[in-house]
Amino acid sequence: MPRQARIKSSTGIYHCILRGVDKRDIFLDEQDRHKFMNVLKELKGKYEFEIYAYCLMNNHVHMLIKEKKTELCKIMHRLALKYSVYFNWKYDRVGHLFQNRYTSKPVETESYLLNVQRYIHQNPPYMETYKWSSYKDYTEGRNKLTDVNFILSMFGQSGQSALNEFKTFTCRKIVKNMISDFKDGEFVRNVPDEKVIEILSELIHINNILEIKKYNTKIRDGYLKKFLEVDGVQVGQLSRIMEIDKKTLREIKERK
Repeated sequence: MPRQARIKSSTGIYHCILRGVDKRDIFLDEQDRHKFMNVLKELKGKYEFEIYAYCLMNNHVHMLIKEKKTELCKIMHRLALKYSVYFNWKYDRVGHLFQNRYTSKPVETESYLLNVQRYIHQNPPYMETYKWSSYKDYTEGRNKLTDVNFILSMFGQSGQSALNEFKTFTCRKIVKNMISDFKDGEFVRNVPDEKVIEILSELIHINNILEIKKYNTKIRDGYLKKFLEVDGVQVGQLSRIMEIDKKTLREIKERK
């Protein structure tokens, strides 16, 4: 069966994923991770492309890449080949290291770009202290490999102000497989009211969020604001569930 042609991005930006064959680990120690990063740095010095985010997990890698003069397929092929040769030599193995070809998803809009970088950075459970992602490249200026200015510019002109806004946005939890399921780079919405009630009830540790309608206004509004900060919760749906008008919910959402 012929390979399906990849979808081209009009922006040149792609969310790329390399996975271990049969979901096997592709990094077995710190030296392996250092080697992968060194190969990536070597290729970045040789070819023209930008990296906006990356994250090395045990059995897969996420990268947010913008191709320039060098096509993405060439970058990814060389990266996978060079690292595979090293890994197979070190562990005395033969055969494919990565599962099929790399996965690539076009990134066409600013909103999508910001959500993809957040998704990538939130892959490890302890995002802010994780060593093998680009998050600290943004927050600490740790690594010149990541081209941080492009994404930071979307959060404002002032350096520190933009960084603070970036941190707030990127640390905001994506509720996976719940209200907004970020699957293969897409948000899946239209979750039934019953499921939203169940999720939000679990979030605040009560049996049913409808109970908060009995609370005094200040406490109730505190819970509602918390709900509205969860990605995927829509004002219209929450208005319907809680039987509170949309104008009131928008005012609550905008409160500091």
